[in-house]
Amino acid sequence: MKKILIISSILFLLVFNTYAQTPTIGLGENEIRIGIVDSIYSAILKENRPIWISIPRSAEDSQKKFPVLYVLDGRAHFYSTVGMLHQLSVSNGNTILPEMIVVAIPNVNRIRDLTPSQVSYLPNSGGAENFSDFLEKELVPYIDEKYPTTPYRTLIGHSWGGLFVLNTLIHHSEFFDNYVTIDPSIKWDHMNFFKEASQILKNERFDRKSLYLAVANRLPKSLDLSSVVNDTLKSSEHMRTILQFNQICSKSSGLNFDWRFYPNDNHNGVPFIAIYDALRSLFEWYNFDEEFLFQEGTDIGVQELMDTITMHFENISDHFGYTFLPPETTINRFGNIIMSEQQYDKASALYDLNVKNYPNSFRVYDAMGDCYRNQGKAEMATTFYEKSLEIEETENVQRKLNNLLQSK
Repeated sequence: MKKILIISSILFLLVFNTYAQTPTIGLGENEIRIGIVDSIYSAILKENRPIWISIPRSAEDSQKKFPVLYVLDGRAHFYSTVGMLHQLSVSNGNTILPEMIVVAIPNVNRIRDLTPSQVSYLPNSGGAENFSDFLEKELVPYIDEKYPTTPYRTLIGHSWGGLFVLNTLIHHSEFFDNYVTIDPSIKWDHMNFFKEASQILKNERFDRKSLYLAVANRLPKSLDLSSVVNDTLKSSEHMRTILQFNQICSKSSGLNFDWRFYPNDNHNGVPFIAIYDALRSLFEWYNFDEEFLFQEGTDIGVQELMDTITMHFENISDHFGYTFLPPETTINRFGNIIMSEQQYDKASALYDLNVKNYPNSFRVYDAMGDCYRNQGKAEMATTFYEKSLEIEETENVQRKLNNLLQSK
């Protein structure tokens, strides 16, 4: 499965072309676009900061708003993250992840921005708090004002970026809901950061915050995970420190923590698969198990079907911290599956849910019209097709309406 995902993402990215007018994923006349380059001047950092933005295509024709993924080292991880997210939230009817906006932050001065304290051998280091101020007071407000966002945010960082993610979690946990740290430089500043982070994680609560820790294979050849913890060589210090930190995180009050060791991936190779695993872990509560409802032989009543869907999306709303309506396309697809089995009462209930939640969408009335047409109820089908055409004139709906009127 992971190999298929990687191949799909690479093919998707080979046809990438930045499009500066429309920020959503989609098709232009002679191009496929996945995002735009925007910028913001930072009074805090006293410089112009480029930002790369990708917005789901469904933002073009709806009032939908989306959670946001903020990605550090933006040039390195933008393309793969966008392709991966598109694959898991939209392609082939997937609803494994929610559709999300991706905000990638390319580096201007990586050492300065991502490190939490100054070290003598890197005199320009130690500007993480300034960079945090830039995120909190300038970038996030700018993104929220200009793009269709919700307040649910995830921060992703690798190496020094992973160090910055952890610094943000322990000092500014309110900034984000999810934190993804990929093989972080946890022993920064002669272990001072490790000691500080460990103390805070032991003493403070992190309710409703999630952390995913990815660990690349930096084991000396003579050691494994069980033996490295007792080693004393400098070459194994990174692995020892990360494994100690893992134990501390697993006991931190309120923190939803998950981690994974990648034995086949080195420090530079691990981000792609780590981001995939992190998003699957962080949003494991999002995907709806439709196989339970629609597999052959399943006997579920209308009320049980609607109660199951309602409970699932109430759970999603609880995780997000705001009301999250069942996506129109998801419910419509469920309805189409059930209608193909001629279970019209269930299909009608699903389409009616869409009509209630998305009264300004021509598609929901088109689907309801199809449901009545397939039952031979031409008058009701006509009413819904006409309502669909009132909102937006489409050739397909007009053709179906004409066929109904001619058959009378």
